[in-house]
This record gives sequence, structure tokens and C-alpha cells, in this order.
Amino acid sequence: MIRENPPTNDYQRRPQQNPNNFVPKPNVQTYNLVMDAHFQLSDAARVQDMIIEMDGTNGRIAPNNESFSKVIRAWLNDESNGEKGRAQYGLPGLSVENAWRWLDELLRREKKQGDCSNGGSNTGESVGLV
Repeated sequence: MIRENPPTNDYQRRPQQNPNNFVPKPNVQTYNLVMDAHFQLSDAARVQDMIIEMDGTNGRIAPNNESFSKVIRAWLNDESNGEKGRAQYGLPGLSVENAWRWLDELLRREKKQGDCSNGGSNTGESVGLV
């Protein structure tokens, strides 16, 4: 009679907790990298989801100018993809409206930040509009 080895439970073992092994918490750079990945997949809605998620952290991970640039570019890219990009959302021009809304939000935040700082420039130089 052939004796079979009983199955081992190695797959059920949990890794030992090692203080040298840790998973870093996400930061704005992490989110921007994920936004880049979704941009490459032509998924403007998901890029937008990332910036909304960042806003949901109540300032702990605040989107920066790069984050806003990515979401604006994603929506403009979506519009430039023509019917392929609009098929998911329906109406022509909707992606441009989304891009405009995010640009408006960025400028609003820049203005607010400029108003809060002493002598802060409010000309749009920091977002590359000049």
C-alpha cells in the first residue's frame, strides 16, 4: 500500500510579524503614480476618482498641481479620443466640461492659497498658465 503524505498547512501559515517589514502609507506621489497608470489606460473617470479620494483624506493627502494637471489631461485626452472616449459617457463635449471644472477648481484653490499667504501671487504662474 502506498502511503500518501498528509497535506500540510503551509499555505495557511501567516508570515511572521517583522518590524523591518512594513507597507508605507500612500502619499501624493503614490496617488499621482496610480493616476498615471489610469491615464495610460485611457480611464479618465478613474483618474478623477483618485483626486476625489485624495480630497476625501481631509488634507492628509492633498492633491497638488501635478494631480490636477493629470485629471485635466485625462479628460482632454478622453475627448480627443473621439467616439471611443465618449462612448462611455455619451455626449460630445462632456469630457471638456469635466476638464474645465477641474481647471476651475485648481484656480480656485490657487486663489485661496494666494489669499492666505502674505504677498502670494495670484496670477496662475504656479500652475503654468502664464
